[in-house]
Amino acid sequence: MWSDSVINGWTVENYIRTRRSPDAGRFDIGNERKTENIHDSIWAGPYQTFVEEDKLRLVSHPSQAMGIQVERIYFLEENQPVLHIKQRMSNISNGEVEYCFWTRTLLPAGGIYYCEAIPNSQYPLGFSEISLSADTLIPSHHLQERIHVENRYFTAFPGGDEQKKYGINTTNGMYFYQFNDYLYIKQNKYVPQGKYDNNLRVCFPNMIYFNDEFLEMEPNSPMVKLKPGEAYEYEEIWTLRELNSITDNTY
Repeated sequence: MWSDSVINGWTVENYIRTRRSPDAGRFDIGNERKTENIHDSIWAGPYQTFVEEDKLRLVSHPSQAMGIQVERIYFLEENQPVLHIKQRMSNISNGEVEYCFWTRTLLPAGGIYYCEAIPNSQYPLGFSEISLSADTLIPSHHLQERIHVENRYFTAFPGGDEQKKYGINTTNGMYFYQFNDYLYIKQNKYVPQGKYDNNLRVCFPNMIYFNDEFLEMEPNSPMVKLKPGEAYEYEEIWTLRELNSITDNTY
């Protein structure tokens, strides 16, 4: 994972003062524009930590601004480089809330990202570039400097001088990044009838962002409405594999 040494040891107060975001394995709540000014304690604040047999459980402070409390459970499969991450948000407010889980994993630039891209009536190419200054789409083409689409697969080569953000219509819940001799695989569950709306009017179950330093993998859950006392759970599975040769295409 890509790490930012500048923020080592920082607290939520440092984040509020500088707005310099967490690195590596970011765990956020969306819709992005809905939460960007109220998510500080859950995004960058302290969590209570509990070690329970083979699991690590983290619990956020209740966020009065968002009306939720978040819990995350991490556990590794025995003798396997496979990490399960279960997240749960609970409505602690007196009214209805609506959010999604939005995991944002940062990996070093210079590798190859790929995932399924399914064309539909809204996104004929199966993907679209997203404006970084506004939540709008930029007309996209199959052939771009660092983007290629063929046989319903989207491939990106992160790096270069420009920042880029793309939404991809991925329906199988599998996302890949090959860097040197390692393959990182992220999996989640796609909900066919889910309301994917993480950027207001830009509705993709899967997004990526990249610059000259890192690639940010950003699958998200559907938006869910929770009444007081209700909760919603979401799971991702992260796998790291060492590739013995370029012909290793198990996945």
